[in-house]
Amino acid sequence: MWRVDHPDRLRRVLEHGVPHEVLNARHHDREARIIAQAGRVGAVTIATNMAGRGVDIKLGGELPEEILGDVNRVLRRAGFNPYEMTFEERAEALRRLDPSQYGLYREAVQRFLEHIEGERTVKALGGLHVLGTERHEARRIDNQLRGRAGRQGDPGSSRFYLSLEDDLLRRFAGDRLRGWMERVWGDDDEPLEHPWLNKTIEEAQRRVEGYNFDIRKHLLEYDDVLNRQRELIYGQRLRLLLRDDLHDDLWAMVEAEVGRRLQQMKPGEGWKVIEWLDSVQPPMVLSDGRFLPSFSLALLLERLTSGEPSLQEVTGLLREAAQAAAAHWAEAAARAVQAVAERSRDTLSDWVDAAERAFEDWLQEGSESRQGLNLRNLLERVRELTGLEIRLEGLRATAPEEVRERLMEAVREAGHRTLRMQALTAAARRAGVGLTLREMDLLEAPWEELAEIIREGILQETRARLEAHLREVEGILADRLNGQRDPATLAQALWEAQFTRQTAFDTRTHQRVTYAQVVFPLSYLAGQLLEEIPASERGPRILEHLRGVLEAREEELGRSIWVSMMEQRPIDLEEATRLSLMNWLGAERWEMVAETPFGRWEPELQEDAIRFFGRRAFSTAARNLLLSLIGQLWVDYLTAIENLRQGIGLEAFGQRDPLVEYKRRAFEMFQDLLNNIRAETVRRLFLIAPTGQALARERRGTSGSRAQVQPEAASRSIGRNDPCPCGSGKKYKHCHGRPGAPPLPGTTPVPPSTAERRRR
Repeated sequence: MWRVDHPDRLRRVLEHGVPHEVLNARHHDREARIIAQAGRVGAVTIATNMAGRGVDIKLGGELPEEILGDVNRVLRRAGFNPYEMTFEERAEALRRLDPSQYGLYREAVQRFLEHIEGERTVKALGGLHVLGTERHEARRIDNQLRGRAGRQGDPGSSRFYLSLEDDLLRRFAGDRLRGWMERVWGDDDEPLEHPWLNKTIEEAQRRVEGYNFDIRKHLLEYDDVLNRQRELIYGQRLRLLLRDDLHDDLWAMVEAEVGRRLQQMKPGEGWKVIEWLDSVQPPMVLSDGRFLPSFSLALLLERLTSGEPSLQEVTGLLREAAQAAAAHWAEAAARAVQAVAERSRDTLSDWVDAAERAFEDWLQEGSESRQGLNLRNLLERVRELTGLEIRLEGLRATAPEEVRERLMEAVREAGHRTLRMQALTAAARRAGVGLTLREMDLLEAPWEELAEIIREGILQETRARLEAHLREVEGILADRLNGQRDPATLAQALWEAQFTRQTAFDTRTHQRVTYAQVVFPLSYLAGQLLEEIPASERGPRILEHLRGVLEAREEELGRSIWVSMMEQRPIDLEEATRLSLMNWLGAERWEMVAETPFGRWEPELQEDAIRFFGRRAFSTAARNLLLSLIGQLWVDYLTAIENLRQGIGLEAFGQRDPLVEYKRRAFEMFQDLLNNIRAETVRRLFLIAPTGQALARERRGTSGSRAQVQPEAASRSIGRNDPCPCGSGKKYKHCHGRPGAPPLPGTTPVPPSTAERRRR
């Protein structure tokens, strides 16, 4: 029979339950107050294994700072130094004082004494007791919960109760522990405690921790791959932000990209490198009127005789370029025919097999249905599977064998005709011209002869069209050159000769527009000239040309800045610019001109300063470009690498280590990222911060199609009072803006104003 020392308290507990606080994530706003009172007498706190860890629970509860401050005031008035006394000594001193000495702090002193008495009571009862209902997978979590008891020598105790259904015991020690308990444990009311049981639980926790450690280590190896790449990318960004002059870095990127393009160039593909160079550095006119030709125009100008070439020589060069374009289109068309021929046998075989399956299904469905056989259903089924239109005239569905024989023959004939027409369409699309060939020639000629027939047909069509265009160009060239044979005029004339003007009606704006149409590109002849250069000299020739263009752009930008700083002194520049200019000039020359306005410098120093300002301004524009490109491409790369990481585990089904495959593919993807950053930077490098107007933009497509330009160039409009991009020095409205004048390639014509239309 149990003896109850406090029956009233037991009755309240049975009627109303045990007063308690719940400490979990839901009550995070009250967490501090709950923990502060968890050590009071009779306090019960129910906590999860993650709540309250790392916080000391003081026996007797937390004493507010206001109460402690009031107690210290009372003791100081009584002649004590409370800061050299423990809480017990303060309480003993307060008890010896007369209550009248408490004054206004009587309530605070009373609460302090009650707190000290409660702390003594808790210690006398054994301190804080931690009751665990299960063991955590990590033993350090159990130790942290157990560590709440016995803070700084305070008394305390802890006890854990386990169940064989707990995840820890069930997964790692369930069967062995259950068998041992059945042999040893006989009384259900007697708790089972044994050192072997504690050791078994500790071993299970150690195995779980080892398993979790391996998982974290494996994940860390995945993270290390991306972390190293992240350090490299952000290191490059930091280098861009800290370096003042990026000229050498930019030129290294140009050299690497040119070398990569030349290394990938195959025989007969020099025109691809030329078109890439024309897109990187198109012909342009600087603000001072200087003309910078593209590399292709530079090669063509070298082809002309030295001195002042005649109009016949210029026309002959254009005719040679037209013949090179025609030969290239004819060869591309022949390759398109050959590609169709290579897959024709397999395609025709697939169509015949599909027709065979359709016939078998038709027979089976007809025998199972009450309606019988219907030829229309068979032909519809064959059309769905092959896309061929088949006609079977004069046949009856009641003769299946005859239907089958005629069907296979019809499929072969229709397939043969369809493949020939596909070859003709592909060839015409490659060449951009229409072919007028007899259908019997297409059907009867073998594939080898068909390719030659189409090649000859395209050569005749394109040569006739190009000769007609060249006859028109001769008169335009005579007016354009007008006795001038300087390289800039020749280059502009050659560039404009490859276009023709076409007029169309814009359905969106309801206006008549004139656009530039490519008749024959100069890149094919320039590609042949590039291949004639020895392989060891191609790279230096291209880099020499691009270096001259880059220096000219920097000089142009530097002069525009120099004009605005003629009256300014170097000493008045901002600190970063002043220090850079000091390093550029050197200490001795800086002392000579530090307080002299730029406009009074000697000509030699002026040219040196112009190069400094141009290089600095160009580096600033290139820095903004690089930071933008790196940010954009890096975000895309992070998305791609995350998709790779989510699906790389499937490599295990192919007996491959997912981590090894992830590292390999991540390395390849990162190399592609660096190549894309470099390629995109070089593509935009010569067009950033332009002060001159480019005569052309990147062109894509074939002859016969409209000239394709970059999106930014296609949407660029030229104001009527802006300088004309052709380099004439006139305003646009007096040059190409006059009525009937065709717009420049790569520009959008500006429609005339209402007043101007009325004047016209």
